[in-house]
Amino acid sequence: MHWYPVFWNLRGHSVLVVGGGKVAARKVKALLRSGASVCVAAERLGAELRDELEAGRIAHVAGRYAGDVLRGQHLAIAATDDPDTNRRVAVDARAAGVPVNVADDPQHCDFILPAIVDRSPLLVAISSGGQAPMLARHVKTWIEARLPCSLSSAAELMGGLRERVKARFSTLPARRAFWERVLGGPELTLIDAHRVRDAWHELEQGAEAAPPPVALVGAGPGDPQLLTLRALQLIQGCDVVLYDALVSVSIMELVRPEAERVFVGKRAGGVHTPQREIQRRMIDSARQGLRVVRLKGGDPMVFGRGGEETEALSRVGIAFEVVPGISAANGCAAYAGIPLTHREHAHTVVITAGCAHPDGSEHDWSALAKRRHTLVFYMPLHELDAICTQLAAHGLPPDWPAALVAEGTQAGQQVLLGTLSTLPRLAEQREIASPALLMVGKTTALAERLHWYGTPRLSRARNANSAMPCTPCFDPQPATQEIRMNTLDTAALIAPHGGRLIDLVVPPEEREGALRRAAILPKLALSTRQLADLECLATGVYSPLEGFMHERDYRRVLREMRLADGTLWPIPVVFDADAATLAEIGNAAEIALSWHGRVVATLAIAEFYRADKALEALAVYGVDDAEHPGVTAVRALGEFYLAGRVRLIDPDLHGDFAAYRYTPAQSRAAFARRGWRRIAAFQTRNPIHRAHEYLQKVALEGVDGLFVHPLVGQTKSDDIPADLRIRTYEVILERYYPQDRILLGVFPAAMRYAGPREAIKHAIARQNYGCSHFIVGRDHAGVGSYYGTYDAQRIFETLAPEDLRITPLPFENAAYCTECAQMATRKTCPHPEEAWLQLSGSRVRDMLRRGIRPPSEFTRPEVTELLIQGFISHLYF
Repeated sequence: MHWYPVFWNLRGHSVLVVGGGKVAARKVKALLRSGASVCVAAERLGAELRDELEAGRIAHVAGRYAGDVLRGQHLAIAATDDPDTNRRVAVDARAAGVPVNVADDPQHCDFILPAIVDRSPLLVAISSGGQAPMLARHVKTWIEARLPCSLSSAAELMGGLRERVKARFSTLPARRAFWERVLGGPELTLIDAHRVRDAWHELEQGAEAAPPPVALVGAGPGDPQLLTLRALQLIQGCDVVLYDALVSVSIMELVRPEAERVFVGKRAGGVHTPQREIQRRMIDSARQGLRVVRLKGGDPMVFGRGGEETEALSRVGIAFEVVPGISAANGCAAYAGIPLTHREHAHTVVITAGCAHPDGSEHDWSALAKRRHTLVFYMPLHELDAICTQLAAHGLPPDWPAALVAEGTQAGQQVLLGTLSTLPRLAEQREIASPALLMVGKTTALAERLHWYGTPRLSRARNANSAMPCTPCFDPQPATQEIRMNTLDTAALIAPHGGRLIDLVVPPEEREGALRRAAILPKLALSTRQLADLECLATGVYSPLEGFMHERDYRRVLREMRLADGTLWPIPVVFDADAATLAEIGNAAEIALSWHGRVVATLAIAEFYRADKALEALAVYGVDDAEHPGVTAVRALGEFYLAGRVRLIDPDLHGDFAAYRYTPAQSRAAFARRGWRRIAAFQTRNPIHRAHEYLQKVALEGVDGLFVHPLVGQTKSDDIPADLRIRTYEVILERYYPQDRILLGVFPAAMRYAGPREAIKHAIARQNYGCSHFIVGRDHAGVGSYYGTYDAQRIFETLAPEDLRITPLPFENAAYCTECAQMATRKTCPHPEEAWLQLSGSRVRDMLRRGIRPPSEFTRPEVTELLIQGFISHLYF
């Protein structure tokens, strides 16, 4: 033991804190709670310490630190951000005979400040001697969760009775026996319930105690870490626990070892304890003065018959408390990656029983079979086929998504994804057993991407008549086996551009520290375009770029479409700033980047340089015309560009399209799980129409899968908004595409409208996403008449084979031919242009404004209906 623990009485004594920042503020706050008289020595005070000074709770010595401020101090704490100053304080304090603590520097400390669990007058101090402060903090959190706040009252009560107990019991063993009875008996339960006055009466007068309250405790869905703090306190202090079959073994292991365990489970076709018998046992045990816990899986008031049991207790005058638990619906959905509600898919949740009603009544199937509902059926297995059949018979399509979650939140969790038509048979094949929940609704399909718990392996049951993307089953497997399988599958995909997929996202365990460091940096607010580029850089969309471009890269990209090392790259990715911003940053080597006031990233500034906007416009866009939206955007940028590596601290940048926001690493994993190797990517910034369908399905003939990847970043103000475009894709892809061969994602980049050069950039990005082919249609990424119809295709012909590994799929202009009565191109149709039905995006928007429906040969009626609804609601156009 290198440090001897003591508790120091500082009440009324003067303590010096050197430093005015957040660390010093935390030290001051704790010292004031102890009653110390605090003096702060600092040139400047942070906001928290200024508040304390204005309230008269601290004294302040302004200016640089000088050793004479130590005179008359009882203790000293050095908490500046300057290690040299902290060490000077330590040296001066020792010379003055004042014990000193230096924040985060144990070797210069005479004493250290432990982590404290405060239940004053009861205190628990935890220290690692400065070796592992995070471990000490973790232990503090663990203890905090197990010590009820009401122990403060208990300690005060015991202090008040101490002299009376000494007077009544003359020997130490007798006094010890008395206190052990108090701490283990009903008096402490009363204190926990904040009935200190009654407890005092019992301890002083020896009055007969009323039966202790019976606790109905929700054990949650199975994972012991989901127990509430109150639930844990009660099961660790009970005398009797009556538990059901849905309480996991790992939770029962937390019950007080001396407690009597009474199984009152109910299993269909197995052991069955009558409800009346459960209630009798609760009442009898409580009347014996025992602390009774009725422990139920999930929440006692959600299909737990808690209402009946509390009524029974109330009738005989026994007090009770109800401790809610995380319900099986909430817990299993969360662990399976299934949102119960979703702004784009479900606005209502219905929780109901899957077994037959006791009175023989039926569900209101018409009310349940709604497309915007998520349905959760408890205990569904014996009626699974009937439930799915009834929902399909009352309005939901047979291929409507559904999921079965067995042993949710536990080590053996299984998640089966299927449809109303496929799930019953799949459950039978997998021999799924209780406990299980059935979930029905579009949100269940999100589990394929959003599942996170355990080490799932994805398999699928193919069904030619099913419109579900797949019927995957997530079975926990040994981690090594799963990693080996995924590594082999992912390695078979096309390599990222430049050979390595860049990842500049701060790992979750490092984010708190990164945010603390970023808080003291100069801060710049991101523009929408900068945010999009930041996200693409950090997640690897722009691999091999690791940050905003240096001047040598910028210049060569403009001249040759290549980075300084010769790697193909067509468009500058730059971070603009004006002269005032540069002055604000000063000589800072690193800055924080914020979005809507929230720090999300940092930029390590390697250099800044003056932009050559005239050359950039001509090189990238081919014109220096202010009418071109790309040129306009360049002219609006600041005159300087900052270069350097970025780190994305907070990747949660958006509130929309969560189900479709794949990073390149995630899309590659999704392709590997499906067994795809050859993947064609399709991009658009317009709603889907028949020509899109034609190109996509022709491409799909020659590949394993199609990655439909519409751009949702910044576009022109007259472009149809992204949320409406995505809705058109959802409708069409669900109804007219083979679901096991498509994946819908969104592309976060901002549109440049750079035509040929941007086509190359889009192809590089899709290679990084894991796609082997990229569909390039007419006038890709073009605007107005600035580029030739097929310029975006011809530019790929100028590249050497080693420049780009992804294969472009060039397509002729496609349209509906009235003579052929089908979609066609010049390569497949002999008829003159007059026979073709062709409409531009601007023409379609104009038709909608005038209330004219585009013909069904141009776009499907479902898309037209969505566009018209958007127009009528004035949300769009």
